[in-house]
Amino acid sequence: MNLLEGRDFDKLFFGKQIRFIVYAFFIFQLLSLLGYFYPTLSVFVFFTMVLLTLFLALYRLEYGFLILIFEFFAGHGGHLYEFADISLRTSLFLIIIFVWLFKKIINAIEKRKIELPNSTILALFLWLLL
Repeated sequence: MNLLEGRDFDKLFFGKQIRFIVYAFFIFQLLSLLGYFYPTLSVFVFFTMVLLTLFLALYRLEYGFLILIFEFFAGHGGHLYEFADISLRTSLFLIIIFVWLFKKIINAIEKRKIELPNSTILALFLWLLL
């Protein structure tokens, strides 16, 4: 049986997951076009995507990576949505990196029973980091 015949072809290329991705792509592009004319909508979509990525990445890091990869394919250089000259791509990348680092630190603390440093030392370190 030829793969290009009948319902096998339809299931392969027009399954629920592919349709969802195509619809999401077009909605993403439409919101970008509307965000060009209505900047407040663009800011709303920016923060919605950032929070969605944060929550999904905290749940499962792979979901955050999928959103980032989707933005790579759909987002014209990462500048479809911006807030204060920070692109959506940059913010999603930073969120994924920080969630990964946060999970690694929590995992190391749980496995090795590492004691956290004094809060003043930690605050000083974070201030120097910034």
